[in-house]
Amino acid sequence: MKNSEEKEQLIEFPCDFSIKVIGKDCPEYLNSISEIMRSHSQVYSEKNAKKNKSKKGNYISITCDVYVKSQNELDKIYVDLSKNKNILFVL
Repeated sequence: MKNSEEKEQLIEFPCDFSIKVIGKDCPEYLNSISEIMRSHSQVYSEKNAKKNKSKKGNYISITCDVYVKSQNELDKIYVDLSKNKNILFVL
């Protein structure tokens, strides 16, 4: 059995990585994503985010492309997004 240092990495860093975030369609949700992503990436722009509304229009998914340098950096982004009350799911 491999220890944590010997585990094979599934992602080669640095890289561009897509993160899908799902939440209720409201200004607070959109602002939360932008603030969190900008806090982790100086080059993040919401203009490049792909947005898809649910059939009834209650929810919206946003796919954000972010440049990450390490697994640790990616994990921090996921943690911050998951903690936010306006965000329901992070994939």
